[in-house]
Amino acid sequence: MFKINSTTFLSSATGYIAGRQLEPGFLTTSFANIVQQFYDRAPISVKDTGCPGNGICHGRLRAAGLAVNCSSTSFDFDSELHDSSKGVRSTQVDALIIAFGWSLISGVMRLDTQYRVPTSTGSCVGHITVQNCTLRAATVYYPVRIDGNQSTIALDQESTVFDDTLDNVTAIGTGVSLNNGAPSQLAGYIVSLQNRFNGAATMHFGGGIGYEMDSTGATPPQFAISGDKDPCNMTFRDPLPNMLAQARELMFRTAMGFANETTVRVPIYVKDLADDNSTRLETVSGTQTTTTTVYRTHYDFLIGAVALTLLSLVVVLITYHGFWHLGRDVSLSPLEIAKAFNAPLFAADHASSKADDIVATVGWKHVKYEMTAESTGRGVRDKPRSQVSVVGIALEDLNVDRRDLHFQIVEQ
Repeated sequence: MFKINSTTFLSSATGYIAGRQLEPGFLTTSFANIVQQFYDRAPISVKDTGCPGNGICHGRLRAAGLAVNCSSTSFDFDSELHDSSKGVRSTQVDALIIAFGWSLISGVMRLDTQYRVPTSTGSCVGHITVQNCTLRAATVYYPVRIDGNQSTIALDQESTVFDDTLDNVTAIGTGVSLNNGAPSQLAGYIVSLQNRFNGAATMHFGGGIGYEMDSTGATPPQFAISGDKDPCNMTFRDPLPNMLAQARELMFRTAMGFANETTVRVPIYVKDLADDNSTRLETVSGTQTTTTTVYRTHYDFLIGAVALTLLSLVVVLITYHGFWHLGRDVSLSPLEIAKAFNAPLFAADHASSKADDIVATVGWKHVKYEMTAESTGRGVRDKPRSQVSVVGIALEDLNVDRRDLHFQIVEQ
């Protein structure tokens, strides 16, 4: 059980009455934002859903809605050309009509639809279904789906307007000012539906070009079933369920939008309503579903994975077998060490030569010793702080510290 802020009664204006005929006109600023979100199919955000952040909650929310009552009738039509001897017959037929309307005095809205029923054989003879619905403002219990993570609410996708539980019907129209420019609870609502969905498609004989289909509004192509280019073969799907769903969703968005918006609304003070107190926290009773990660161990997959891992390890280790073998015996001979460090004396030898091979290749060489010092003195170059050579001079004759003397071998 959780609480959500909702509007249970439209005590604020959605639009204004305009003109001498007192027809619905412009929208209020607050309702215009709701309509734009409806056109854009934006998610409905709420301030506090009461549903856990990792959960999806289902329940019934009390809010402003619609009480719908529909009736249906049908008739056959024949728009084919006939001989003049049989009389002149009209070749025009309204193959589709979608019309939202509203009575300012009674506050009752209407939805009238008419469509040509699909048939198995296409011709200019067919069947028309007419449906008339009255829509009254009411307080209903909507089946809703709440996303706690996204903080959004939506109508249950599997539900229709006939699944809403009626609480009470609201008498809208009583006590409302009937002046040009007066605010109205339903004017903006109905004009939004009219501008978006009203339309018609008419089939008629056009003379030499044959039959043609003319349409107005954006909805006729949405419901058309066209088998070929011949207008006589064009039929339409039933538009009523979709139109009722659109009207229902806009009313639900209005109820939630007025309850959770921050912009200033235009109040309507009707008879027996002292102030705008229609917005309140409503308790939603329902079910809560949370997603929990459950881990299950499949030991057959585990054993297979471990076996494959061990096999891969063995295959890789085989490639490392013998990496410690250098191909010859290794020693710490000074000659081999000197060769390893690329001594100039052994430059001609092979890189992996042993000590005996190095001696055999280099052979006997005469060498001489040089004394090197890092200080200046007799017979020593006097470049300060540089290493110099002293040749053929007795150590006693050098003006240097013996600790600074070094010997190096120079090839003869």
